[in-house]
Amino acid sequence: MTMTDWLDDALAHPTTEATVHVDDARIAYRVWEGPAADATVVLVHGGAAHSHWWDPIAPHLTPTHRVVALDLSGHGDSDWREAYSFDAWAREVLMVTEEAATGPVTLVGHSLGGAVSTRIAGMPGIPRVRAVVAVDSPVGDAAPPRSDDARSPFGRTQRQPYATVEEAIARFRPAPAQRFDPRIGDHIARASLRPRDGGWDWKFDRAAIGAAQLEPVPQLLHAGYTYLRAERGIMLRTTQAAIEQRGGSYLELPDCGHAPMLDRPLVLVTALRTVLSLQRTTG
Repeated sequence: MTMTDWLDDALAHPTTEATVHVDDARIAYRVWEGPAADATVVLVHGGAAHSHWWDPIAPHLTPTHRVVALDLSGHGDSDWREAYSFDAWAREVLMVTEEAATGPVTLVGHSLGGAVSTRIAGMPGIPRVRAVVAVDSPVGDAAPPRSDDARSPFGRTQRQPYATVEEAIARFRPAPAQRFDPRIGDHIARASLRPRDGGWDWKFDRAAIGAAQLEPVPQLLHAGYTYLRAERGIMLRTTQAAIEQRGGSYLELPDCGHAPMLDRPLVLVTALRTVLSLQRTTG
């Protein structure tokens, strides 16, 4: 199968859309069905992103898991809030998990989503969440270096809406800067737009991006924990010590940018399949 065939199959995979209300906000999520329904992966996107960032990845986890991806409040098709917090986002993840998951659950979070999932890993009394995988997420004991543009995958804030969809898509840029497959970038950019004031704007609340922060690795992990560091990502290798000291596992994704679903999706798929397979064999 060529890369084009692989990507075509992934992006064409059907999903079911649904919503749930959490603290008076409507939270959107999507489900990818597969032959296995006895365990679930819940995918949590990064800051300024949404569930469609997982479209190149999610279908390739369905042979062994039901797959669910949500839009955190302030992102995608979910409602915006007056204020945002990691605790509120964690409640959203857990409510979607209760509504949509079957069997034991593995949370897989990228960037901000991994930090939120890391917080959940430190919460006692949630036996259904068996494991957490954080992908190049701001967790640990020291914040990663970042530029003024690192808060948004679209560069500096554009106050006025774009006149056309094509103009907006042409402005799509990951941040921090990294290479990306143009077909994946086009797909994600098109799913990132909403009409506003006669033009087009991105589907995220900039106030939500300001709520992002470094999440400490919990002293006591109540779920299995794996950290996938992107070699060309935002986190330093010193994160490894904080994770392994708490009993977590640490792996590096070679030659990947901060968002590996954009530049090396097959590397991310392989890593996630390996981690999920080990979880199933070790219980």
